[in-house]
Amino acid sequence: MALARCLAMFVLQAIEFALRVPHPFTQSVPLDDQSCRALVRLQRDASVILHERAQLLQFWEQRARALLPRSVALIRRHPDPALRRLLLGAPEDQAPQLGKVCHIELYAEMLREVRSVDMELPQFLLHGFPIVGPIAPTGRWPPYEKTQKVVPVEEALKRAWDLRRKIVNRVHAVPVTQNLIKIWKASLEDANEGSCLGPFASESEVSKILGCEDWIPTQRFEVVQKNKVRECDSATTNMINQVTEISEKLQLPSTDSNVAALRRLRSLKPEEALCGWVLDERKAYRQVAVRPDQRKFSVICLKNPEVGSPHFFIMVGHSFGLVSAVYNYNRRSAAINEILVSLFGLLAFSFYDDKYGFEPASTVASAKQIAESVHFWLGAQFDQKKLQLSRSPTILGVTYNLELMQLEIKADRKEELSSEIDAILASGLLDPGSAGKLKGKLMFGASQLWGKVGRAFLRVISERQYLRFPIGSEFKLDPPLREALLQWKKLVQHGPPRPIDMVGEKCSDAVIFTDGFTPDPRSAEKLPDRVGAVLFDRRSRRPQQFTAVVPEEVKNRVSTDANPADWPSRNKLHLGEAVGWQTVQVIWPSALK
Repeated sequence: MALARCLAMFVLQAIEFALRVPHPFTQSVPLDDQSCRALVRLQRDASVILHERAQLLQFWEQRARALLPRSVALIRRHPDPALRRLLLGAPEDQAPQLGKVCHIELYAEMLREVRSVDMELPQFLLHGFPIVGPIAPTGRWPPYEKTQKVVPVEEALKRAWDLRRKIVNRVHAVPVTQNLIKIWKASLEDANEGSCLGPFASESEVSKILGCEDWIPTQRFEVVQKNKVRECDSATTNMINQVTEISEKLQLPSTDSNVAALRRLRSLKPEEALCGWVLDERKAYRQVAVRPDQRKFSVICLKNPEVGSPHFFIMVGHSFGLVSAVYNYNRRSAAINEILVSLFGLLAFSFYDDKYGFEPASTVASAKQIAESVHFWLGAQFDQKKLQLSRSPTILGVTYNLELMQLEIKADRKEELSSEIDAILASGLLDPGSAGKLKGKLMFGASQLWGKVGRAFLRVISERQYLRFPIGSEFKLDPPLREALLQWKKLVQHGPPRPIDMVGEKCSDAVIFTDGFTPDPRSAEKLPDRVGAVLFDRRSRRPQQFTAVVPEEVKNRVSTDANPADWPSRNKLHLGEAVGWQTVQVIWPSALK
């Protein structure tokens, strides 16, 4: 009796606690210290801000021009001609130009000025980043604490000839298509711009350039995105990603942090209209050099559509598909953002090659000018056609309607995202780099939907971004990832706008508890698998509930409880976080939906 009372009290306390939990849309995530200081600077009168920024622009442009000869001298002293070509942004017989040169000395001076934690970045930019073994830590992000199954680099080198033969044979079998022709032309363009060497028709040519025989090629294939074809390099089938060790957990801005920044900005400037600016880097990964002694791990193999045989390119910049490329590139991106925020006082953010920020209308033009100028001075190339300055900027697929103060997806963007998901589903492939970009575009959904729906479907995409594939595997979609993409397509097409209101925290209107049951396989029980749910709605005097046998088609499609221990086939529970809600969606009585 006493136990029953205790359990009843526990249940009542759990219900009371859940009903008091603030709705996530009404909560603001804490901003980092740099953004908070930028907001304080934005609180001043617009004339003061514009005057200060004009002075900063004038000073740092002078420094950029004054330091350019020193950066050029550093680069020209480097013994590797291919790296010199990439960092100078032009052939060595041409005069170096501000805006094309990777401005090592300016990076160093600006990072010193903001007292950055990543003072080693300029040296990595000058000498190249390692792409196998431990990824060089930045000190900017927290340690990566998950257990990793890292294959020793020596093991891959021992198998170099076998791996090379496997990759070359695969490339031999690739049919000549329009997409292959497009990525071949794009690879030739990369070579012309200095981000790779080639093409080479024979393995002996590659060995001669690299000065070694134990090099490992990576197959290049096409990925269709937004009605265009991009090159992707399969660095899992050749062990390259398996011999890479992650040292830090990458941290990037989220929709919630953007909303928190906008709320703070609006509270500081309630009478002013808000605007946003957006800048997108061009061929971002290609701009960051691979350390020359590790180019043996970054040889690209694809079929030359003109002659029908495999050819090779040696990457000087980073490949899209390397685990290390994600960290090495975002390291540079984060440093540039730190300069924008801490040195110039911009409320700015970076997500891979997407840079953006929010400002009062009176100062936003100067913020955009600063973002463009800093990238130009540092030699970080960006796409002029993708620049935005708007009251409704589109950031990672989400339109920030700053007139209505809400997040929304416009009809054409919905179609674009749906088409991108359809293309991935049709190809049956999703590489880690593309998974990271897709996650960024879909991240709004994890914030837009109450409960676990968005987070759960985002989770498997995130796992693909960081997953270490078994040797010999490819970027193929597994059932949970395919299911997540299908559900994301529904969310993209039917998800409602999210308001960016200024109200304080408030509780949720309704709370749903779900649970599941399956008989213990060690016992003689023959009861069916069941699921149940209870809905507590503030608008209703009584809770509503149901229990039902779980249909076989539901169990086959997705696991049906948030606790994997409740189900016998634990190896199938990749979508465990979504399961309770999934079952409610499928078999909740229609009267309660």
